[in-house]
Amino acid sequence: MEIEVYKYRSVRHCLRDAYTAISENLKSVFRKTWWVVSLGAIALSFTTYFFLPNMALHVWGLENQIASFVVQSLVYLATIVFGFWVLCAFWHVINGRRWRENLPRVIVTQLLSAAIACLFKIAFDLLAKWLLSVPASPAEQQTGESASITWLFAVIGLGIVAVVTCIPLCYTFIRFMMGKHWLPFAGYGRGFRYWGTIFVAMLLIYLLAGIALAAVSLPVVILVSAQLYSQLGALGGDPLNIPGYFTPLLIVTLTLFYFVVGYISLWAQLASTFLYGSIETQQAEKNKHDREENQTAIY
Repeated sequence: MEIEVYKYRSVRHCLRDAYTAISENLKSVFRKTWWVVSLGAIALSFTTYFFLPNMALHVWGLENQIASFVVQSLVYLATIVFGFWVLCAFWHVINGRRWRENLPRVIVTQLLSAAIACLFKIAFDLLAKWLLSVPASPAEQQTGESASITWLFAVIGLGIVAVVTCIPLCYTFIRFMMGKHWLPFAGYGRGFRYWGTIFVAMLLIYLLAGIALAAVSLPVVILVSAQLYSQLGALGGDPLNIPGYFTPLLIVTLTLFYFVVGYISLWAQLASTFLYGSIETQQAEKNKHDREENQTAIY
């Protein structure tokens, strides 16, 4: 699939052109990615199933601890491996590079994203620990209003810091995936200069993706709710009252859901890449204009 990334586009055109590019090349995209997306969806559906309450599975795990550990470890490892593989396949569609070329860059970006998330989690924990260590007055202890307000402002403040610092990374990480350099934070200043544009684009991308996910997640929500309520009833001594085919149906539904989620994320990834290309094009035109002005001033 040939994609014209480096072209000026408005935010609306980034979203529209991403959908157009996928829909016009749907057969080619599907042929290159369906099998790895399917494997990733299957692994992720089993991971989700293991996290749902299941008394029978819990009892089996207690009776067969080694087997339970091995099975869960294999499923979780497969989920991680196929997750990286799916990202490599999607980037192959976008930048045309082989998965072996994309894999190191995908690993770097994902590890950095996890590290940044851990840093903010640690910062929040330290902030919570500090707030809890601050003594309150007797009136504040009775009403709790001051502590609640402090918590609210602390959470809002940390959230604003996270958004402000992480929005430019949406640009720099895509620049890292599309470029040839090995500096994942290169261009962070440029991303910060276009912070408003990137923020609006990311807001619209996640909003539209969230609407699409909400539309396709209804069967999953119904089946997961049935699983939760049946298991909660079983804890109270009630019969499960679910048919024998419920577990396969749940796993198949989860697999189909994650399969669709994969292609929704491909659209979001492509729209973000178009935004990167638009920023690069604007910056190149600005640099060209500045050089021409400097030459005119010299002469």
